[in-house]
Amino acid sequence: MIPRSFAWLTTALFVLCACGSNSSPSEPTTFPAEALQTEQSTDGQLSFEIRTSPQPPARGLLSVQYRITSADGLPLDGLTLTVIPWMPAMGHGTSTVPTVEARGNGLYVLNDLNLYMAGLWELRTRISGSTLGTTSGEVTPRFQIP
Repeated sequence: MIPRSFAWLTTALFVLCACGSNSSPSEPTTFPAEALQTEQSTDGQLSFEIRTSPQPPARGLLSVQYRITSADGLPLDGLTLTVIPWMPAMGHGTSTVPTVEARGNGLYVLNDLNLYMAGLWELRTRISGSTLGTTSGEVTPRFQIP
């Protein structure tokens, strides 16, 4: 037989957890109009406008927006981005991999980016896709996290 106090405690915890959940879709992340930084791919063929939410970036979870254009300024869609958050001073990354969402018009959003320690972080990013032909691009934005 389960003691009455244990049954009551279990029920209370279940109700509290259910009340705290949010089953509605989250609001889309908004980014400032002005880019935090601009970068060129290592081969000079791609341009990146980089924005963060929050901006400037802070320790913890954040989102990053890349606006990727070709050398002639045209937005590039249909790309695949592989991003590795890396802290060079410590020689390690994060245990979580950010998700990448393509939003069209050259916009790509990295969600669930966990920069959990203060210091310099790199987003080691590799870009590939049919619009780039047989080559791929690389860019490494850097953020100083307070």
